[in-house]
Amino acid sequence: MGYDWTDPEGNYTANGLPTGDYFVRTYDYYCNRSVWYQGAVPWEGDLPPVHVEAPDDTPDINFVLREGGSISGLITVDSTGEPLGNVEVDVYDSDGNWFSRYGWSDSIGHYTVGCLPTGDYYV
Repeated sequence: MGYDWTDPEGNYTANGLPTGDYFVRTYDYYCNRSVWYQGAVPWEGDLPPVHVEAPDDTPDINFVLREGGSISGLITVDSTGEPLGNVEVDVYDSDGNWFSRYGWSDSIGHYTVGCLPTGDYYV
């Protein structure tokens, strides 16, 4: 329906919205985890709508972004202990579902998979 980019200080304004109720979220390219306004949990449960009355401004719909964690390690060949590069590392949640996060080992076998919310994972 509408969107905006933040300025260098983190401010945003989504202009031109008609009167109505809206759900608001963030999308952060730097892998911080979105926390919905008014303390709601990201992507879960019943979100409180934000009522907009055009043409008035609806201020103070603020967000706090939490940094995601990471998993890192070293991949080696079992028989020789030599580092193994260019290996894909996939992350699965604690139920065994692919989590849509992955990484690759570098030329000396090191890998890091980032942007992970707090939880238990399989790699």
